[in-house]
Amino acid sequence: ALVAAGCATSELPEVGPRYHPTNIHAVDSMPRTIRRVALLPIAPARTGAALASGAEDFSGILETELRKAGMFEVVHVSESELRSWTGRAAWRADEALPETFFARVKQETGCDGVVFAALTAFRAYPPLALGLDLRLVAGPDHVVIWAVDEVIDAGSDAVARAAHDYSRAQINSKAGEDTAVLQSPRRFAQFASATLVATMPTHKNILKEIPKPTKTTAKEQP
Repeated sequence: ALVAAGCATSELPEVGPRYHPTNIHAVDSMPRTIRRVALLPIAPARTGAALASGAEDFSGILETELRKAGMFEVVHVSESELRSWTGRAAWRADEALPETFFARVKQETGCDGVVFAALTAFRAYPPLALGLDLRLVAGPDHVVIWAVDEVIDAGSDAVARAAHDYSRAQINSKAGEDTAVLQSPRRFAQFASATLVATMPTHKNILKEIPKPTKTTAKEQP
């Protein structure tokens, strides 16, 4: 899902819509059986120096945001480890995987699920743009628990406003100084990763699902 490019500038009005991801697939709640997840290296969706460079630069940022979410323990899988286990340094979820792929990753990491990440778009000059396809696959049947696939383009005013909001809240920048998030590929990647990870399902609070006991009257008491 592409975010249409607009005209994000330092003169951007504060009042207006904010960007929210929409191309999301997710189960109702995060299964509590998923306690440990293997994060694979970010795979470029296509060949090209820009995507390859971006995939390498942003892997640590995505890992940080997944850890912040606190849904599960994150186990980082390096390119060399994945190549040793599967013959390749990176895989996308939409590729034909080796038959033993999930069994081998589970054997080596002890994880309950795997996060695939693909960099689908990257523009390193303003207006910055970053596309990520993220998928959490888990269970014996390798079910997709969560998937989000978006291109976040700072040329959109809605994206620029959301990036400013994130910068003030998370990077502690002040009004008038928050345009750095629209100039720095690394800061923009932090915003984009945090925004997409926030769409991940959470654990349901079981206590809230239990109805409260009704009060008994004096006549009903033994």
